[in-house]
Amino acid sequence: MDSPPRHSKFVRYAQPALLVLALVALAVWWLRPDPVRDAHPADRAHRLARHDPGVVVPAQPVDRGWLVVYAAPRRPGGGAGPLRIVADFPGSEPARVSRSEHIAFGVRDLRAPAYVTIFGVQDDGTVHLYLPRPSGEPIHAQAGFEPTVFRPTINLSASHRLGRLVVHAVFTAAPLDAETTRRALAGGDTLEATLAAADPSSFRVVGVLTVEP
Repeated sequence: MDSPPRHSKFVRYAQPALLVLALVALAVWWLRPDPVRDAHPADRAHRLARHDPGVVVPAQPVDRGWLVVYAAPRRPGGGAGPLRIVADFPGSEPARVSRSEHIAFGVRDLRAPAYVTIFGVQDDGTVHLYLPRPSGEPIHAQAGFEPTVFRPTINLSASHRLGRLVVHAVFTAAPLDAETTRRALAGGDTLEATLAAADPSSFRVVGVLTVEP
C-alpha cells in the first residue's frame, strides 16, 4: 500500500498551526490600544474634537512637571560660561550654588503645555521673581520630556544674599499674574491661598538651594 504524499502530511499538520496563528492575530487586533478610549481624558477630548466640531475641549490639566536648575561660572567680562545641572526637582536633594555664579532654570517632563512662573524666597522673606521677566510676556512651555531652558542667566551676586533659597516652579493652564503672586508672598500670604485664588488647577514643584560664597 502506497504511503500518502508528503505534502498531504504537511497540510494536515500545518492547518492547526495556521488556525492558532489566526486566533492570536485576532486577539492582538481586538486588544490593541485605542488612542481615543485609552488616552488621558484631556487628550481624548482633543482627539474627539478633531472629528466633532461640537465637542467643547477643556484646558488640559497640568499635573506633572520638573524644575531643572543650572549654574554657570561667571566669565571675566561678566557673562556666563557653560551651564551645568545642579538640581532636578522634585527628585534632587537640596543643592548648593555659589553667589559668584550665574543660574538658569528649565522645565521638563511636561505632560501638557503649561505657563511657567518661577520665583525664589530667601530666609529673610525677600522674593525673587525669575520667570516671567518683569517686562516680558508670559512664559509658555510645550509638552515633552526634554528640558526647555530659559535664558538669559541670572547673576546671583547682583541681588541674592547668602543662605537658604526656596525655589518654586508653578505650572498653570493659563497665565498666572506673577506680579500679584510676588506681592502676595511679600505681604505674608501663603502660597497655597494665593494659587487657589489665581488658578486652582496649578501644579507646583519646590526645591531648596543654598547660596554660598
